[in-house]
Amino acid sequence: MSGLRHVGIVVTDADASAGFYRDYFGFQTLADRVEAGEVLSRQLALTGVSVRTVKMRPPGGGALLELLQFHAPTAAARDPRPLAALGLTHIALTVEDAHAVYRRLRDDGVATRSAPTAAADGKVQMFFCADPDGVQLEIVQETAA
Repeated sequence: MSGLRHVGIVVTDADASAGFYRDYFGFQTLADRVEAGEVLSRQLALTGVSVRTVKMRPPGGGALLELLQFHAPTAAARDPRPLAALGLTHIALTVEDAHAVYRRLRDDGVATRSAPTAAADGKVQMFFCADPDGVQLEIVQETAA
């Protein structure tokens, strides 16, 4: 393997989700397009696929974030996924100032699990919040320990 290419998240509203990741975390949109057709349907093993994909780069580079808003087939509603469930449960984002991000999210009414707190080893301050579709995000600030 040569690297992690991207993380894909199915969203209900690509504009709202792209705005969330851009405004709170500095992601930049690289591509925004609708994809459809027989080849894509075959690749995804879904019938009649039409999907808007928004590819976003985090500040500082690294793996991309790919937001997918399916027009067909429509995405099924999901229950919030517990953090202790098997499989992918959250995405961790590194920020310069966890307390500033927390205050901004809280002031804008974004749900958080707690205020930023130090990890047991003292190397990071962290907290969890959810994106517009309930995807859990671990917000981490590295500290000198």
